[in-house]
Amino acid sequence: MSYTASNEPIPAVLPFAHPLDEFYAHAGRTLPRIEMVHDGQIPDPYEELLVHDGDMTPTLEKFHHATIHLRVLRREQHGDFYFREVVLVTDETEKNVEFGAIKIFLNQFPIAARNEILSERVPLGTILAQHHIAHNSRPKAFVRVFFRRLH
Repeated sequence: MSYTASNEPIPAVLPFAHPLDEFYAHAGRTLPRIEMVHDGQIPDPYEELLVHDGDMTPTLEKFHHATIHLRVLRREQHGDFYFREVVLVTDETEKNVEFGAIKIFLNQFPIAARNEILSERVPLGTILAQHHIAHNSRPKAFVRVFFRRLH
């Protein structure tokens, strides 16, 4: 369970929506409608981009033939826990190619990698590769998020 600054518990609305649910709760916003997408229901090219054991950043860079950087929408840090909500964007065209929310355990990284994570320029997958950090990529769910359009 996570807690607000006033030490009140923040309920995880949907276990597969964490940490996105915390960002919305802290901002006092209602979480958009989120549905799980089950195996075999992910259409191409998204299945190729999402359903694999590799890292997302190099997969996206290969697909879009472009290097990628971060656009941070929100961030929070609670001790060694660093949360961020981001859009991954191509360098040359600034095309949005992925939205994500992540909780990073900073104490698991060497100081140089930790500093790069906190600089908020380079995607985590790129940092892991550049620093030769062994890791596993295991998505806990694939989801469809229904964001409301702002007029």
